[in-house]
Amino acid sequence: MTRQENLRRNVSALNLNKDIFESSLLQKSIREGALHPTWYCDFSYRTNRLVRCTDNLLRMQRFTVMTEFHGVTQYVNNIPSNFCFDAFNGKRILKEESVSAWFVQPDSRMNRIKTHYTNTYMTPDGERILQRDLSKMIDNAYAHRTLNADVILNSEAVWLESESRYERHSICYQWSNGDWYTEPQPTKLYDYHTGPRHSVTNDPTDISAHMGFTIGFEIEKSEMPDFEFSKEDVVLTHLATLERDGSVEKGFELITPTFNLFSSKTDERLRGLEDFINIKGIDNAGGHIGYGIAGYRDRQILDKLAGWVPLIFSMYSHRMGNSYCDPKKISRLKESGDKMQAITMKGSFIEFRIVSAVPNLKTLIWRLNFFRIMSRYLDKPFLEVMAMVIDPQSAIGKHLRSNIYSDPAKFVRLIQDAVAYDKQFSDNPLSLVYSTMLTSVVAKDLKKSKAGVVKELIEA
Repeated sequence: MTRQENLRRNVSALNLNKDIFESSLLQKSIREGALHPTWYCDFSYRTNRLVRCTDNLLRMQRFTVMTEFHGVTQYVNNIPSNFCFDAFNGKRILKEESVSAWFVQPDSRMNRIKTHYTNTYMTPDGERILQRDLSKMIDNAYAHRTLNADVILNSEAVWLESESRYERHSICYQWSNGDWYTEPQPTKLYDYHTGPRHSVTNDPTDISAHMGFTIGFEIEKSEMPDFEFSKEDVVLTHLATLERDGSVEKGFELITPTFNLFSSKTDERLRGLEDFINIKGIDNAGGHIGYGIAGYRDRQILDKLAGWVPLIFSMYSHRMGNSYCDPKKISRLKESGDKMQAITMKGSFIEFRIVSAVPNLKTLIWRLNFFRIMSRYLDKPFLEVMAMVIDPQSAIGKHLRSNIYSDPAKFVRLIQDAVAYDKQFSDNPLSLVYSTMLTSVVAKDLKKSKAGVVKELIEA
């Protein structure tokens, strides 16, 4: 048998492709040293084959390294410096396409390997994990299995406490208690201005009903209750309404019934709503107060309270300029139909929108008592109101000092701001002489009686 025939027989035994078996390519490979002249005599030819390398020469496969370059398998004689070993596929890959990834060993321990980035998932915390191991890491922070055996990344998953399992975030709903469910939460609130409105001013058992003063509260909260409730039960039990409100999109607005201002039952009824009133979230919230007097229309009521308006503006000065409660002169408040002004005209009552959010029941009761005191001193000019405020023995003087205005500096600022707002918003403001004397008297002596204050102002 000739050498050429022997070569053909061995190449045939290696099952080489015809396009590879070219005598010129074989001769060139031998001539360049890629193949030994007697390579076919090597016993290993029975388990090896010839492969074309990246330098276009034939070599025995066992003397080459298989690599993957942009998804194409290639063979090289020497490992280039820009390649690394893919421990997952057993190939050499470009370093720039390699990543370090976690994989699960047979004993369930975690380890790292280098592999091609397409074999991995990027986890929410920036780590990578082999795709094949994703389903093996159900109890790990990286991935979870759903009821349908789908594997989802942690960033896509939520925990269903009621079912003790994970589910895809996009098909779940978070309820007001913070837990996730596969069904939407039953409607907890009435839509804006669609809930029922109630009044208890005609309660036959309420002996104060004849006094004719009414009050109601709109209490906004920026978060939902963390306890179970039913809007229907709140109406049935308390005659109050829970509604959505655009200023507190993630919370609610509690609308109380219209109360008799001087009734002790009003305090009791408000305490029945304490759980809602004490909810802490009050971001962007307000605490509007509706106030009415039997037999009087809105403009008449505001006239009777005109002397108190600068003080109320001063008490809630941080709300001044808010687009939801625009302050104006009293005459303009009466004439304007603007629903977003500090005090709005409502026909049979007026609404104080300037009042800030209600942090708790204690604050609400304090405001209730403020309106009770104010209602005993209607038609008082601003100067006389200020004289009562300064007097520590008067009802309003004691009441203001029982709150944050027990701080002398804050009390002085309250008076100074009230004088400034009287000048800016009252139709008949104090003269410069009186307003200057008023602020100087307060700054000099905070313990003057009402009579002493009035006497000193008159003498001035």
